[in-house]
Amino acid sequence: MKSIRFCLWLLAWSVLILLTPNAIAGSGVIGTAVGSGTIPGGQYQGQSFTVTVKGEYSGYGMESLVIGEAKIVIGTEVFTSVVFSDFRKSFCCGNGAAGDSWFDVHGQVLHETSAGPHYHLFGASGSLDGGMCFNIADQTNTTVDPVDPPCDPGVGLICGFPAVIHIGPAVLTVQIDIKPGSLPNPINPKANGVIPVAILTTPAFDALSVDPATVKFGPGGATETHGKGHPEDVDGDGDLDMVMHFKTEESGLKAGDVSAGLTGKTFAGEDIEGSDAIVTVGGGAKGLAQDTPMERSAEAMDSRSTSVRAYPNPFNPSTIVEYSLAKEGFVSLKVYNSIGEEVAMLVNDLKPAGTHSVRFDAERLAGGVYIIRLQAGGITQTDKLVLLK
Repeated sequence: MKSIRFCLWLLAWSVLILLTPNAIAGSGVIGTAVGSGTIPGGQYQGQSFTVTVKGEYSGYGMESLVIGEAKIVIGTEVFTSVVFSDFRKSFCCGNGAAGDSWFDVHGQVLHETSAGPHYHLFGASGSLDGGMCFNIADQTNTTVDPVDPPCDPGVGLICGFPAVIHIGPAVLTVQIDIKPGSLPNPINPKANGVIPVAILTTPAFDALSVDPATVKFGPGGATETHGKGHPEDVDGDGDLDMVMHFKTEESGLKAGDVSAGLTGKTFAGEDIEGSDAIVTVGGGAKGLAQDTPMERSAEAMDSRSTSVRAYPNPFNPSTIVEYSLAKEGFVSLKVYNSIGEEVAMLVNDLKPAGTHSVRFDAERLAGGVYIIRLQAGGITQTDKLVLLK
């Protein structure tokens, strides 16, 4: 019954795509969806799940999938995509741009169990109204030997759980390091200096493929001071990264910002974007005393100063955030994602001097880099959190 329901669901999507007009060939769009919830029935009833899917394509055709990724975690069971059949989307106005409204992917996922690895059919969809669905069908007959008896994950079609959906132009997300070797990356927006930024080479991306002339940093779109970058291994992994410098006054950064990003293109014309955490110093932020010596780094503060840290870090799915206060005062402790959006308010209350702790549960958040920001007594401190999923 689950397999029939799964096929009917995919057939419905097929009918919709046939009724959708063709878009301009050669365009690229990426769809991502991250959601979580609880399995309502079957053998996994009551267990929590997370679903992460990504599809990128060009030409808007059903056969034009460029890349596809999916990972479904149900309790301790993990299903990882190995084959994508296709990636499809709906759009209005015939241009596949601002009218993008939904996408769906389906293919095969690898399920590794004590009985042996095997494949299942899967499908997932996301729409900009926040809706997300996924399904895992009965075990399929593939080159991976089937187990006996066949493994039925007992999932069925699940829809309507909380999710974050993105549909838009395909952009390569790159890792960047602002002020390499510095943490928490202090920047004085009123200074007349330069900000070094490194685009990091990773197994999936060569930083030397970036055209420095196209790179713009910060909300002000600052360009490289010298018109070029220089290769340097800033993270000590043996690979050359691309280091560039940008004038602070051209970056558009302002007091209170918790992250900064850059955009650009590779020499092949691919769009890139990346961001990193920062903490602004030098005064001027709302709620900061203008005579506070904010230029001090976290490492230089004495035992009575305000500070914040988390352990374990990296973590999954929760961590303990410990913060110390030099004196009694009102405390704001918030968590932001890598683009500066607030995702959690942990403390918003009057607290006495001393050391305190609070648990940060990120079970419903996607894996990645987050920023914990503490404001107390006219002082702002931040720490970088890494959520592994």
